[in-house]
Amino acid sequence: MSRELAVFEDIQGPWTVWEHPIEGADYVLGGDTAQGQKDAQGREHQGDQCTAFIGRRVKGRGVIQVAEFADWIDPYTFGEIVASWGGRYNNAILNVERNQGLGTLLAVESCGYPRERLYVPTQQASVMGGIEARVWLYTTQQIKKLLVDTAWDYMQRGMLTLRSALLVAEMDKVSKDEKNIPVLGGKDRTVAMLEAVYVDATTSAVLVEIVDKQARLSQIPQHVDRELWKKHLGIQEEDPSGPEGWGDVPEFEDSPVGA
Repeated sequence: MSRELAVFEDIQGPWTVWEHPIEGADYVLGGDTAQGQKDAQGREHQGDQCTAFIGRRVKGRGVIQVAEFADWIDPYTFGEIVASWGGRYNNAILNVERNQGLGTLLAVESCGYPRERLYVPTQQASVMGGIEARVWLYTTQQIKKLLVDTAWDYMQRGMLTLRSALLVAEMDKVSKDEKNIPVLGGKDRTVAMLEAVYVDATTSAVLVEIVDKQARLSQIPQHVDRELWKKHLGIQEEDPSGPEGWGDVPEFEDSPVGA
């Protein structure tokens, strides 16, 4: 499989759309919620933005970015926007970081969004009670690493097509702390993308099989050669450390809809 990331032209504005909804296609919407229009110093339009990433799922081949949102708005308004655009894209599966996302979730539910299209993480035991504990990811330090590792695996397999130049530029600035945990503060577009990719990886039968094979790679029977075991599983082991950044990103020309 190709390891290339396809990157396309971007434009300014709250929404950038590269592809209109396709009838019968399956979509995922990842989001990152911020608290409003000001930063910690009270400056307008300087703090984190509410962001959304919409991707079209291609069975067994990953995610293609079709739209992106970024704006300084409050969580509840963001939830109304997420519900509206998720609905446009065939009731996309929603996964918004819920660390600050209760207002967003309440708005999504008040809009009557289909309950079965709200992502429910199966691997995460929540410390919170109520409805917000059952849907979407609560991002801990370890979850951050899991999200980034999952997206990196998609890139290695050529299973992620990104069309936002702003997103790619932001991803290039992601670093790690002394404990090897990704530092995602201020990386709003990146977090939205990570939330979307993780949904695809954990709800696709093809990807679940890949993850299972990778796990079994660490369970080599005694006295069995590692290379023979890898061949038996039908996988190629990737470098677990990965590069310092996200790798070389070739650019391709493709204008957003209406540009």
